[in-house]
Amino acid sequence: MDSMRDYMEVFKKYIRFFNLLSVLVLTSITNSEESKVLNSFQVNAEKCMIETTKTVIPKNVKFLVKNSIPSGRVVCSEPGKDGCITKTLLVTKQGEKVISKELLSTNTVKPKEAIYFASPLGYKTSRGMFNRTKCITMRASAYSTSPEENGGYTTSKTGHPLHYGIAAIDPRVIPLNSWLYVEGYGLALACDIGGAIKGDRIDLCHQTVEQANRYGRKVVKVHILSVPPGESSLDYARIKRKNTKHSKQHGLTTSGYNQPKYS
Repeated sequence: MDSMRDYMEVFKKYIRFFNLLSVLVLTSITNSEESKVLNSFQVNAEKCMIETTKTVIPKNVKFLVKNSIPSGRVVCSEPGKDGCITKTLLVTKQGEKVISKELLSTNTVKPKEAIYFASPLGYKTSRGMFNRTKCITMRASAYSTSPEENGGYTTSKTGHPLHYGIAAIDPRVIPLNSWLYVEGYGLALACDIGGAIKGDRIDLCHQTVEQANRYGRKVVKVHILSVPPGESSLDYARIKRKNTKHSKQHGLTTSGYNQPKYS
C-alpha cells in the first residue's frame, strides 16, 4: 500500500514537471507583453496558464521654488515617468479553481522623477523644495485681511495672521495646514475655512479689498505639496522670525509672505 502511494506521488511530480516544461517551451516562442493569459494547455484535467501582471510605480514629483520663474507660474523642467513591476506567473487550475501560482520572473523598471520650478510668490517659507502629492482643478475666489470681511477676526481658523498666502479650503478635500501652490497666485498655506467654501472651492487671501476684487473668480490648478521637513508644526512665530532675519537680503517683507506687485 505504501509503495503504491509513493508511486502516485512520483507520478504527480512527473506530471507537474511536464506541465512546467511545456509552459516554458510555449513561453520561449511567445513574445507578447500583454497583461492577460498567453498560453494554456490541459494535462490530466489540470490546466496551466502563463499570466503577466503589471503594477505601476508612481513617479515622484519634486517642486522647487526658483526666483527666475515669473510670478505665479509653474514650469515643468523634467516630465518624469512612472515605473512598473512586471511579474510572470505559472497558474495551475483544476476546473475553475486555482490550485497554485508560481512566480517565474520579475522585471522592475524604476520611475523617473519629475521636476517642476515655481516662482517664490505667496507664503514665504525657508523651505525651497517640496514633493507634490497631487494636482487638482479648483474654483478660486478671493477675500481680504479686513476684519469687517472676516467676522471681526484677523487670524485664520488655525490661528495664523491673515495675509497674502493664506488659503481657505474645505478640510474634507484638502487637509488643514497643507502646503499648496496655486498657479497664478503662488505658494499658500491651507489654514482657513469659510461657510461657502465647499468641495472644489478655494478662497485666496489678499492684503486689501481692492486687490481681492481685482483677483475676482477663476478656475485654477492647485498643486498639493508635502509638508516641508522641520516645518510640520507650522510654528508661525518661528517662520516669521526666519523671514524677518532674511528679509533684507532676499528683498522680502517681514510679514511672512511675498505678495505680487499691483500696478
